[in-house]
Amino acid sequence: MTPEQIDTITNALVEVHAIVGEYGPGLVAAAVAGGCWMVASRIRARRTWRRQLQHERQQMARLAAASEAAPLIPTQPGQDNDLLNQCNQILAATDDRKEPQ
Repeated sequence: MTPEQIDTITNALVEVHAIVGEYGPGLVAAAVAGGCWMVASRIRARRTWRRQLQHERQQMARLAAASEAAPLIPTQPGQDNDLLNQCNQILAATDDRKEPQ
């Protein structure tokens, strides 16, 4: 380092020391308040995240219970056979497969 750089660093350290000596208690209080604010905001964010997670878990449990209670096929027997009957009729009319001998 050159002597000018060393002189600049030394002057900066002396100035910082003078400012801390004059405003020390205020700087410490500001640093403590800033630290408390950061911790409080982290706690708030964590609580919000946990509430959202709990809400999502409850919603997934409700959806799982609803899907367990729902019937597997949402139709009643005997309904919706028209298309199947029509397909069977078409197959029977066009069935030209020969049985193996």
